[in-house]
Amino acid sequence: MITALLPIFFAVLLLGLPILLPLALAVFLAIEFFGATNPVIVPMRMFTGMNNFSLMAIPFFILAAELMRIGGLSDRLINLAKALVGWVPGLGSGYGAVMSLLRGHFRFKPCHGGGDWLDHVPGTGRGWLR
Repeated sequence: MITALLPIFFAVLLLGLPILLPLALAVFLAIEFFGATNPVIVPMRMFTGMNNFSLMAIPFFILAAELMRIGGLSDRLINLAKALVGWVPGLGSGYGAVMSLLRGHFRFKPCHGGGDWLDHVPGTGRGWLR
């Protein structure tokens, strides 16, 4: 099947179409004419493969970062970190330490009550800002 897939891909690519069309057309034609798989199963397997929590977390993480940027929250957090440790020369990593303290301060404890050990771990922010 790979001997049919590559020539079809490069032939359609030379037509100057966007990369999506040569990829999709080459795969569809290779599966249709040379594959032992039913073409109806291909979209089902694609959507099953995308139904993964880790893969869905990536676009939501990017969305959250973009919303923080648009709303100005990220700029305010960086300015707060600069105000707290920015006056110390050479303390660029202090921004990360302050941000981890702030992140830990807003974290919720687990429902089962096993989060008490976090109160004594440096860098989690528990007990530091009280």
